[in-house]
Amino acid sequence: MHQSAFLPLKRATMQWSTAFLIAVACLQLSAILCDKCTSEVSSSYYYDYTKVQNERVYWKYIKKERTVAIGCVLDSGENLAFGQTYRTPFFVLQCEKINDTAVLLRPIKCILNGKEFEKGSYVQTFKRNYTCLEREGRIGLVITGCVGDNAVIAKMPKSFTRRTFLFTCLSEGNQVIHKAIGCVIGGQRVGIHQVISIGKFWYKCSRYGNGGVKVIIMGCVTSGGKRIDAGEKYRDGGFLFHCKQKDLGVNIVFAGCIAKEFGVLKEFNFGESWYTKPVGSLSYRVMCAGDEKTVTAEVIECIANLDQGRKVIKVGECAKYGNDRMFSCLKQVEGKVVARLTLIEEHTFSFKTFTTIEGDRCPLPPK
Repeated sequence: MHQSAFLPLKRATMQWSTAFLIAVACLQLSAILCDKCTSEVSSSYYYDYTKVQNERVYWKYIKKERTVAIGCVLDSGENLAFGQTYRTPFFVLQCEKINDTAVLLRPIKCILNGKEFEKGSYVQTFKRNYTCLEREGRIGLVITGCVGDNAVIAKMPKSFTRRTFLFTCLSEGNQVIHKAIGCVIGGQRVGIHQVISIGKFWYKCSRYGNGGVKVIIMGCVTSGGKRIDAGEKYRDGGFLFHCKQKDLGVNIVFAGCIAKEFGVLKEFNFGESWYTKPVGSLSYRVMCAGDEKTVTAEVIECIANLDQGRKVIKVGECAKYGNDRMFSCLKQVEGKVVARLTLIEEHTFSFKTFTTIEGDRCPLPPK
């Protein structure tokens, strides 16, 4: 090995750092997924008992002759004594004597999902609030409100939220309608056909089916607030990204590199390369390497262009340039690639290895 004799005033040096790597944590997947819902219609249930029902009398017979009422007769033909009760799907009925010839099946409780509850009390299901109400000879298992997130009850005609949607609770006769009127995206209310940006993504609240709504992930948002449609590539922070459409959302992934070539800022896909602006007589060819998770700009060639013409060598190589100069393209420990033209004495070429003043070594080309 031989330590070359340097002439400092006649040495050309250029270095390129390959520290262009970005961690996977920089990539993002939309946390708010596509969702949809429909409006719902629910019914209240009522039972009228004002009419005295002579046809329901269970008679006492003496010597085959009808005498006085002793109970009630159900539709099934079953007999109930006075004071006994009978369960329908929604009410508990009690057989009551009006006089010796008339009876009444009076509702005394309401039933929901098999459970009894008293008049005036209410029971809350996952979606509705029912109250057992009695007015003027009529009892009803009446929907008196809608249930939203965190078991919050919305009285009619108030609005409420459930999951990622906004509803209003409306009454129409015996029916209650949960009408979808908007979306809740990122904790904010969004009207139908309106859009909103949340973090790195933007969304739209849209109509769905008959009276329903849905949340659609429309695309990505740059650091400057510009909205990008799903499927498009875009520049942001000096990098090239792809707003990639997934089955249930949108993913931001790397799509390549952005670099200036011949004074113009250009986009380069993975595997494509460009030339750097020369510093003096030296420049580089750089390749965009990586995948959707990482990206790096790697120097693959050094270029010298002086009085002896254009010379191109790969990283890790040295070559003679003219009769008195050595051209080297070496990667240093910290990852920098350094291109040098060094003036040396002719006898240096008789050695098999060229060593720079910093101690970097590379084999000399064959004579």
